[in-house]
Amino acid sequence: MEFIYKFIGIAKILILALSVVIVLSIVYRLLPARRLPNKKPLISLFPKYVFDVEDIEEFEKNLEKQNFKIHDNLHYYRGSYFGDFSAQWAKLCIKLDRENKQAEIASPLSVILFDTGDLWQISKELLC
Repeated sequence: MEFIYKFIGIAKILILALSVVIVLSIVYRLLPARRLPNKKPLISLFPKYVFDVEDIEEFEKNLEKQNFKIHDNLHYYRGSYFGDFSAQWAKLCIKLDRENKQAEIASPLSVILFDTGDLWQISKELLC
């Protein structure tokens, strides 16, 4: 009987943890992308950035240098869903709007709770 109570306790913790991840993911999806700031942020909660792209061809070359692979004519992906907490290995998606010359960088499936400047740095390197 004691085993059943322990199992139920563990199940409650797992359900709570899964619920928190689901709620955070929904919040991340619903929040709009913010303009990429000029200055590297100390910390940014739920980072999704949108920025202007002056030269589309040069930007696409920079995407290739950063190991982004084209998925369709609109989205570029890189990284792994099973990466670590580093933005260098995290799964990232860039949505490129060629008509308006804008790009948006975000996590395609998971949620990025905060950015200490890594995602900002990747975005700035793509613009160089």
